[in-house]
Amino acid sequence: MAGLGPSGLINAQGVNTDFVEIGRTLFGGPNAFGPWRTWCGELPMDGINMMGFMIGATGSVAEITGDRLWQQFRAYARTVPAKKYGPPGIEIECIQVENDRSGAIKNRLTGYLASAKDGFGKPVNDFYVTNPICIDGAALINGSHPFDSGGSTWTNDSTTALSAAEMAAIFQAMTGRLDEHGVNLGIRPTHLMVAGNLEQIGTDITGAQRVMGITTTGNPAMSALIGSGAAAMPNWTGRLNLIVNQYMTAGTYAFMDLSKPDCMPIYHGIAKPFEAHVVDSPDAAGMVSRSAYQYYAEGYCALLGGIPQVIYGKDT
Repeated sequence: MAGLGPSGLINAQGVNTDFVEIGRTLFGGPNAFGPWRTWCGELPMDGINMMGFMIGATGSVAEITGDRLWQQFRAYARTVPAKKYGPPGIEIECIQVENDRSGAIKNRLTGYLASAKDGFGKPVNDFYVTNPICIDGAALINGSHPFDSGGSTWTNDSTTALSAAEMAAIFQAMTGRLDEHGVNLGIRPTHLMVAGNLEQIGTDITGAQRVMGITTTGNPAMSALIGSGAAAMPNWTGRLNLIVNQYMTAGTYAFMDLSKPDCMPIYHGIAKPFEAHVVDSPDAAGMVSRSAYQYYAEGYCALLGGIPQVIYGKDT
């Protein structure tokens, strides 16, 4: 009979089709990835596995006297499998979807997808917070990274609270980092990533101009109450970009050199990008048992601790 409008089934088909299309737009759009991509590099996948590979130091330039010396590459390699990630699925009775005249169900499903549009962002941040094993077999931020075949070690682990003085010490340690042949690695911090509770001090020491007390040595007294002071521009203004990471544990921070795309503190590999799915086949278990449509989103990603030389921080 004309004039009765679309049937409930047609309405459900529209909602279900739109769910998949909205997922494709959100997960494949320019805003699909959050700020974690700044400090998390990407490696190619080989099937379901991702391999991180790094060549060790290969010797320094020196005068050649007598026979030429020969050596073998010393390499570090780790292989990790991809894992499946996604939020819990949503199950809705068919009749609710088919009679969704107001669009409330469709809007709620769109919100479900929007909450996951960052894709692998939370898994990457959760992975970083665990201080994962990196390419040399030690924890990423660690006091005993292997240095040479003789059993020496080096550290990128600070046990001191973030301050201007600690920042200066870390800058000196990172920029002065040498390989085992005495060659400077050319590391220079470009970013400071801090937990949410360190945003103010992070802003202060990376370049914010505000009235603050000055110590007798000329350094900013950022933790003191201001009785008198001057508008001071910290020495590090313009040298560092600040990243405030709300996933990090309170009090933790990391200085990172992100100027080298092939040397990142964390790596990920995407075996299968995030996608939205609808289970609405008449013979699906949810349909047969509960007359319900099922909606979910998922993707496959591998995660690996990266190059420890480009990061120095406090992880606890």
